[in-house]
Amino acid sequence: NQLKAIYDLFKGEVKIIKEPNHLSFLKNASLEKITKWYIDAHYKNIRKAVGLSKANNTVLVERSPISSIAFMKAYLNKNKNYVNKEIRRLEKELIRISNSSIHKPTFLYLQKNTASALDRLNSRPYLKRLASKRSLSVLSRNMERILINFKKKGVINLHILKHE
Repeated sequence: NQLKAIYDLFKGEVKIIKEPNHLSFLKNASLEKITKWYIDAHYKNIRKAVGLSKANNTVLVERSPISSIAFMKAYLNKNKNYVNKEIRRLEKELIRISNSSIHKPTFLYLQKNTASALDRLNSRPYLKRLASKRSLSVLSRNMERILINFKKKGVINLHILKHE
């Protein structure tokens, strides 16, 4: 079980901060507006996690700005400069967290099964427009590339979990 494997990586109490959900705040907004909302919500969750971790808790945050940054490239066709600016912003935040903590941020990345991801997108009316095998592949490759580069730079610890 993937969840058990995650809990086994950490000792002590584990707090979970759920993925933000734009549907409570933005009903009929553009993908660009929704993506901006997610990036801001992810940074808010990171700040919350840092506060919780100061009490020696392990904090798992569902998703991060990386998913939104990769989404920009896969679905919004944002230019490389814009995407790189967002990557640098996140890298600075992660370095700040590392410098103010005894632990490096750790990312857990679950490699998704494309077929099951497409099924999930197609099962929800508000996500059907995103159900493209090509775009999902670009999204996954970009997320992995960003995470691996951060790991190589020593900014994060990274655990990649295979989809079961």
